[in-house]
Amino acid sequence: MTQQVPLSSRVKQIIEVDGLQFRDLDGDGELTPFEDWRLAPAERAADLVSRMSPDEKLGLMVISSRPMGISQHDTELTSHDGAVDEQHLPLKLDPHTSAGIPFQGTTEMIRGMHVRHFIMREEPTGSRIATWINAMNEIAEDTR
Repeated sequence: MTQQVPLSSRVKQIIEVDGLQFRDLDGDGELTPFEDWRLAPAERAADLVSRMSPDEKLGLMVISSRPMGISQHDTELTSHDGAVDEQHLPLKLDPHTSAGIPFQGTTEMIRGMHVRHFIMREEPTGSRIATWINAMNEIAEDTR
């Protein structure tokens, strides 16, 4: 018998199939192979990649610097209780990134540009790092 793994979700619904729980990551109300933690990682990854757009795949290959919200002095330019920096400078480039992509707010980089890898250059406490990462994961979880 397959043993249930502990699940939690900040955004996506949890669905039940055969008495087991799964995160409904694509929001379709059905259990798709990449959502099924009972399957082998390679099988889940192959299914997920087959569903991704070219832009989503490219976003996974980008690594960019992104300041934390605690470094932003204007709280109007933050989200997630100040954890995430949302400042954007559409006419300038981020001087800290080798990718040369426009300096967008964190949410736009995650949702619109599909970026999932960020370099943090601050030296905050462990709890602030965890808060920042959890906030960015919440933003990513809200995407398709």
